[in-house]
Amino acid sequence: MKSTILLLLFVASTAWAARQPLPSTFELMCITDPMTTSYIAKVEGDKVVVQMFNANGVKYMPIHEGLVTSSDFDFLKNKSGLLTQLSDNESFSFSLSDCFYYSGKMMSCSNGSTKTINGKEFQGLHFFTSTGTSNSFGYTFTKTRVVLSIYVKGEVVMDIPMHYADEDCVISGLSKQGAI
Repeated sequence: MKSTILLLLFVASTAWAARQPLPSTFELMCITDPMTTSYIAKVEGDKVVVQMFNANGVKYMPIHEGLVTSSDFDFLKNKSGLLTQLSDNESFSFSLSDCFYYSGKMMSCSNGSTKTINGKEFQGLHFFTSTGTSNSFGYTFTKTRVVLSIYVKGEVVMDIPMHYADEDCVISGLSKQGAI
């Protein structure tokens, strides 16, 4: 157990050290074909603006990932009711100083803007990407996971996750060495 904790601390500290500030030319575009839920994040001045576009409306945006049991239905219904108050084309901004690039297609932002919608305060708490591969029946699928975490005052933190095929998610504006 102790060695597992030490390994996790080492991995976390290595990832922390590898992070770099986002360059002013950074842009992330994750768009499916046909269009579903898309994310675009780009630097605008001293902010990173994250735009989430739901081509089929907010009632069709992903609001959960993972296992669901029948005891989760009330929570998911409440979460859906809150998140569907967002518009089909919603954006949150993050201070450029709170956004970092790691490597490949991995980046993160925290402490985003707050807006009032229907009398409730919605804060873009985190925005991050991760990558992974799945292997099945001799085929390897590389994907990029994008998550916008929103805190609604008085409620729990809610994630809007989306998985994209590797070719549907592009980062531009980095030098050949990365963000620096």
